Amino acid sequence: MSLTILAGAEAQAARSVTSDWFDRRLNRPAGWAEATTGVAVRRFVDGETASDLGTRAGAEALARAGLRAEDLSAVIGASGVGEQPIPAFAVLVHRKLGLGNSGIPAFDMNATCLSFLLALHHAALMIAAGEWQHVLIVSADIASAALDPDDPETGPLFGDGGAAVVLGPGPGGVEAFSLRTYSTGAEAAWLGAGGSRLPARDLPALLAEATFRMDGRAAFRVASDHIGPFFEDLLARAGWQRDKIDLIVPHQASGRALDLMVRRLRLDPARVMRTLHDGGNLVATSLPTTLIRAMEAGRTPPGSRVLLIGTGAGVSLGGVCLTL
Repeated sequence: MSLTILAGAEAQAARSVTSDWFDRRLNRPAGWAEATTGVAVRRFVDGETASDLGTRAGAEALARAGLRAEDLSAVIGASGVGEQPIPAFAVLVHRKLGLGNSGIPAFDMNATCLSFLLALHHAALMIAAGEWQHVLIVSADIASAALDPDDPETGPLFGDGGAAVVLGPGPGGVEAFSLRTYSTGAEAAWLGAGGSRLPARDLPALLAEATFRMDGRAAFRVASDHIGPFFEDLLARAGWQRDKIDLIVPHQASGRALDLMVRRLRLDPARVMRTLHDGGNLVATSLPTTLIRAMEAGRTPPGSRVLLIGTGAGVSLGGVCLTL
């Protein structure tokens, strides 16, 4: 597929929270939170909404690409948890970018932590078909809105942030895409509130499921059982050899999950881009943020073979083989 990433930008949340804050709150020894999660510092919003972060990242990405918002063919939202059920997150960003009367389509694609991969693949198809010219993919997740800071498994792991990329026709492209779901792990990561199953008139039930909960070990088992064959099949579809991958951009699930992926897939650690330490798990915003930081660090020169890979609630595995 003919595709290039014209530019990308991230939008960091305002408040920096170091892991020693969680050590004290959870009454753990110094260094416990960082050693357990792999996160030294994460950022939380201070009054900003997800669409605020997404708009800030999107506007900066457009400026770096030398485009106006009016030049876009579409705005795709790719967040793990939307700002609200209706209308779509992308619609809120669309309006804040000044596109309210433009008619440019705006919609969301949600595969939890893998939403960016789904949006990237769809945009690539539409650009290759000649239907679209330039596409803005925007991710923003405010994990802190549903976190219990006293939960030692989730509280210190997640952060808030926004990221956006501008795509257009070019010499690169998506060489392979795969998404597989193993719904035996559907309850391993759960946020029950916010949909029609728990209507607002039943406030106690709504509040009871308004906090994110995760069984990391259960998700870990499902992902580890399937990641090897998934990886081999994805590379076969692209016609790539493991040692020919220039950079691996993984979802920053946790320090232990990243370490397991490197071991299980026999990856060169020097080719794995890691941002977890300085931001935490940003849900769906994790993958585009890590890709943007790799681009800014000069790790994705033209012609690079980049593998984006990760897991999401469901449990799902997703990957894109991308030539830049």
